[in-house]
Amino acid sequence: MLKHCCLIWLLIFVAACNRPPVDGESTPVPINLHGVGSGAMLPLVRQLADRFVLERAYISIDLDRTNSNRALALLQAGAIDFAMSTAPDPVPDPLQQVPIARDSIAIIVHPNNPVENLTLRDLGQLYGGKIYNWQAVQGSSGPDLAVQVVTREPGSGIGSIFQTQILGQQRMTPNARVFANGVAVVNYVSQHPQAIGYTSQSQVTGKVKMVAVEEILPTPETTANAAYPLTYLLYVVVPEQADPTVRAFVDFILGPAGQSMMATWRLGRVR
Repeated sequence: MLKHCCLIWLLIFVAACNRPPVDGESTPVPINLHGVGSGAMLPLVRQLADRFVLERAYISIDLDRTNSNRALALLQAGAIDFAMSTAPDPVPDPLQQVPIARDSIAIIVHPNNPVENLTLRDLGQLYGGKIYNWQAVQGSSGPDLAVQVVTREPGSGIGSIFQTQILGQQRMTPNARVFANGVAVVNYVSQHPQAIGYTSQSQVTGKVKMVAVEEILPTPETTANAAYPLTYLLYVVVPEQADPTVRAFVDFILGPAGQSMMATWRLGRVR
């Protein structure tokens, strides 16, 4: 008798799960979005995506890392649904650049380096190869060590911003060590007392020390109001005729739920 009852309930359950939709009810078609771009943005956008799909089980979002320029090329070719970019230059038609947060370039050194502050001029001289020893930094108590500057690879959005704001038309020293992502920059600086590097402040860990620039450290407050000298915008880039689901994801990021998550990443809101 018990087995018979269990069988009846099982049949009822299966029938309910496979019933056709009632009037006004539709079964969502599974949707997969693919976004590619800045490694500094990847953890943030992944967290935003996880929150977005939480109540939209029919949507999945895959994310991959590359530099900003490569991401824009893939989007323009129609190979992906959206790009994550830190590149400040206008995007080519028919793409649309949507700012989602404000970030800062953190200047990092080894924890044992006593330097606490650098000016924009200091940074230009260090990265231009005009200062070779930490003790030559004006007004600093730097160690007697040869300076090793660390930078990002060509095509990096944050690298382009650093070049524009710090070096301008000046060439970077050929002795710079080049890395493909911010995590690698942090790891190298953490292991080399003579090194100086830069990365998104959201990628800074306790393994390195942030140095103030013009006496200001990057914080959510100094980033949001652009008081810190090296601030920049984070963008999601979409086609002008983007898929409605992509538009819904962008609207979510710019809405209260998405913008409230920015503080946990030490980022400044744009809304």
